[in-house]
Amino acid sequence: MTDLKFDLIKELKLEHLSNEEKDEMRKKYAEILEEKISSRIMDELPEEKVKELEKIIAEGKNEEANKYIVDNVPNIDIIAREEFELLKNRIIEMNQALQTDDIGKI
Repeated sequence: MTDLKFDLIKELKLEHLSNEEKDEMRKKYAEILEEKISSRIMDELPEEKVKELEKIIAEGKNEEANKYIVDNVPNIDIIAREEFELLKNRIIEMNQALQTDDIGKI
């Protein structure tokens, strides 16, 4: 899958946080991104393929699930990139609004 990089801590100017807090922020960002990509994947697949994928996931076969996605969602790299950019831009917008006290824009 596409290599997606974004220094969340640096972008939000949170270098002063403890390593534990930084790790928690990164983990939360990754979870949100994974949820958004998963949602898009499910939207892309026909219902019968969604059921097949859900069964594989329920069985805990993560490698098989990843292969299934790559095999059945030909534009997975595009989806991942789009969701990454959307989330990154949203975080940047929210951070800028908070720094300028322009909360109404978020």
